[in-house]
Amino acid sequence: MLRVSIEARAEPDASSWWFGAMKRRSNNLGVVMSSMYEFKHACMYTSLAGLGLIAAACTKESIPKSVDLKIERYANIKWSPALPGVEVTVLSGNPEAAAQPYSILIKCADGAGTKPHRHPTDGTAIVLQGTYLLGVGETYDPAKQQALTVGDYVYVPKEVAHFDSCKGETVLYAHGIGPLEFNWVNPADDPAKSAKPQ
Repeated sequence: MLRVSIEARAEPDASSWWFGAMKRRSNNLGVVMSSMYEFKHACMYTSLAGLGLIAAACTKESIPKSVDLKIERYANIKWSPALPGVEVTVLSGNPEAAAQPYSILIKCADGAGTKPHRHPTDGTAIVLQGTYLLGVGETYDPAKQQALTVGDYVYVPKEVAHFDSCKGETVLYAHGIGPLEFNWVNPADDPAKSAKPQ
């Protein structure tokens, strides 16, 4: 219950923004400020009580003793072949697992790229080295590609047909939610199929 009093009271900290505003709006400081002052302290005590409950809940056993960081030195990265002229390394997660986040590095040789394809999930990429050329559409047309250089970011929504190539050795950091799959607009463009003996 809020007590209303007209007796003189010590004012709260005058630097408080609400105190200055209330002081300008009312000549009856005894009534208004008494209520505001008590409200401020009620909020403070409630907050402190809440912090006490949180501290009690965070027992020694619930706090991890250590956190293991994963550091990958670029010079020590082991690359794996993915597509012709393209190598990848998985930094975190599993790109093949459904509904799981993943982070990978993609390294493309000069001139390497892909024909129009789609992915079943959204994806993002940042260019770390070189020039990444990206076009949108179901027909491969280099004239429609946009050049992304170091530091540029791209978001590719799921099921959007796109194609790409690289100018100079190019490295991308890519992140998304699995599974990372390539669904080729023209099945004949699938490198896995073209690599098989006829």
